[in-house]
Amino acid sequence: MGEHQIRIDYASGTDPVYVGMADHGVTSSQSSWLIKKITYDGSDITLIQVANNVAWDSRTTALYG
Repeated sequence: MGEHQIRIDYASGTDPVYVGMADHGVTSSQSSWLIKKITYDGSDITLIQVANNVAWDSRTTALYG
């Protein structure tokens, strides 16, 4: 199994909103990331959506399913 990198964006809060994983060496602008978008109701996670083969830099505008 290869080495991976993980990025986390808290979107100005205390809970992670975006969690991304890509192979080591992939840049944030490359469309090689698997990104999970986490939705909360208060402190409870209510939905996790996934976008694949997107750039980390595009996480806020990516289409999640």
